[in-house]
Amino acid sequence: MVTNSSMGSISSSTASSELRMAAMDADLTLDAVGVGAGPFNLSLAALLAPTGFNARFFDKSPDFEWHPGLLFPEAVIQVSYLKDLVTLADPTSQYSFLAFLRAHKRLYRFINRSQPVSRKEFNQYLQWVAARLPNVEFGAEVREVAIDEQMFSVQVDRRVVHTRNIVLGTGLVPTIPPWAGSYVGDLVFHSNDYLLHPTDVTGRVVAVVGGGQSGAEVVWHLLLDLQHLPAQLVWISHRPNFLPLDESPFTNELFNPIYSDYFFSLKREQRDILLAEQKLASDGISQSLLQRIYDRLYDLEFLEPAGRRVRLLPGHEVVGMQHTSAGCDLALRDRWGTSRTVRADMIVLGTGSSYVLPEAMQQRIATGSRFVAISRSSGTDRPSCGSTLRTRPGTCAVWRIPT
Repeated sequence: MVTNSSMGSISSSTASSELRMAAMDADLTLDAVGVGAGPFNLSLAALLAPTGFNARFFDKSPDFEWHPGLLFPEAVIQVSYLKDLVTLADPTSQYSFLAFLRAHKRLYRFINRSQPVSRKEFNQYLQWVAARLPNVEFGAEVREVAIDEQMFSVQVDRRVVHTRNIVLGTGLVPTIPPWAGSYVGDLVFHSNDYLLHPTDVTGRVVAVVGGGQSGAEVVWHLLLDLQHLPAQLVWISHRPNFLPLDESPFTNELFNPIYSDYFFSLKREQRDILLAEQKLASDGISQSLLQRIYDRLYDLEFLEPAGRRVRLLPGHEVVGMQHTSAGCDLALRDRWGTSRTVRADMIVLGTGSSYVLPEAMQQRIATGSRFVAISRSSGTDRPSCGSTLRTRPGTCAVWRIPT
């Protein structure tokens, strides 16, 4: 839960943001404009704030919230808290996670904890940074980007600002498989929105599609409450098994700056090959979570009256779906070509996310505007945009007018 002091900071930040907007010239020229203020651009904003570099970051959301649909009370971050917004780039920054702990008078208590940092607490940290940064505005939407020979003209609500550099940090959007698109609603929805669908699953059949971290967190959450268990939980993944995140030391070397330099020196085709090979470096399930799920299945089957309620179907791809009065019928095909059907009352799509260029930039691409991308996330937590959080490809890009 966000403390009263941090909530007060957010409120005062909103007020000060409104004053900044009122004072901003209608024709301001900036060194860079950031579109979106998620973790990547928040990281960049925090690193630039003390430098005097004249950048401003805009986000249409009223305030910062880190995947609210997945903020399970029991969820923890997958990486070290030192891989926060700033520490690996600037260990002395006032916007570090340790500075957050000190500001909230919990540093000594924190070092005595034995548990990993919860996603809830890390969200508090990100909100705290967002509230303190003078170069970030929430409730400000970039609506259009125009271009001439020298500058981008960026319309932010009813204002226009100019810049030669645009940093896109609009994040990823949930991937909805084609077979599910026409059925999305209260009973078929993406895991990213799970907590926004407070559905009672007691005695129902629930299918979770996806063998990554998000799918695993939903499975774990569904198994926690003994009094409200589903009648059956079906966990489906196209992967050959429920595979762990590769957190081994040599794999973590891939996230060091020296490897980033090597990676970006390669051709696009070569980078794509490496990203496919390194997928589990950022897209597997935490070993600790896999162990907790396995132990919970054992307890439910042998130590609790619940019995065996979970059906595990790795190595299966969903190829179709039909919605009937009796429920949702999922057509599956295993890796050997054998077909089967699974019926469920509710389907949670842990099917990942993908990058979509913001609409304001799509218009420029469609008309063949003359600008280039000079930096892009590599699909790991390499600090190409300042942040060191694990990510997937395409979450951050820098665009500039070519000279």
